[in-house]
Amino acid sequence: TPKTKAIMLVHNFGVPAEMDEILAIAKAYRLLVIEDAAPALGSTYKGVKCGTIGDVGCISFQGAKIAASSEGGVLITNNEKIFHRATILASMGRTDRVAAFWSDEIGYQYTIGSLPAAMATIQIRRADELVANKRKHFEWYEQRLAMDPRITMVKEKKDTYANYTYPSIWLSDEVKVPAPTVVAKLKQLNIHCRPAFPQMSLFPVFEKEKRFDNPVAKKFMEKGIVLPSAHNLTEEDADFVCKSLFEVIK
Repeated sequence: TPKTKAIMLVHNFGVPAEMDEILAIAKAYRLLVIEDAAPALGSTYKGVKCGTIGDVGCISFQGAKIAASSEGGVLITNNEKIFHRATILASMGRTDRVAAFWSDEIGYQYTIGSLPAAMATIQIRRADELVANKRKHFEWYEQRLAMDPRITMVKEKKDTYANYTYPSIWLSDEVKVPAPTVVAKLKQLNIHCRPAFPQMSLFPVFEKEKRFDNPVAKKFMEKGIVLPSAHNLTEEDADFVCKSLFEVIK
């Protein structure tokens, strides 16, 4: 709409988004592009690291991400104006313009602690190793789930490289068991999967806005599942998950 100022996309589950198409739309409408690369550390799009393609990128260090340091994250940008603005907002609006500890506006306290920052630094240095481990998990699942044509794995596209932080599947319409039910039944076997994200356009906060029809998002909410992917996952674990999944959707 005429109110739109930016496109904020997600490299969902560590799989790179269609950046060429997104950047073309942004250029046509003079919009900024903000990459939510929270789960995409180590993923690349046409050789460029996710989070460094748009005007701003964000990487997360939350416990379920590639480089975990408990919480926090980083903001990445080549735009000095955006960097300066973000820095002020992240440090309580402090500018020291008149005196030390002077704030020109109300900001936030987004300073990362020294210990999480040190942990994140070490984890980032291990990114290639950590991504290789996640991709190995993906291969285990892919080999086994290929046995059932009703299950499709979410894969990287040509000229992209996914870190596969969260190996994810899409159940075909032939599978009559709803994805949330599949997740619940697997949890009874101590297999902790995640359902796909719900449609943001249905959130109560957007009730006053025009409701858009998002058929793909709706389908993914109904048919998408994220499989277990902890770094200590073994091939035997993957075997158990896949066999159990086959039983549940029978």
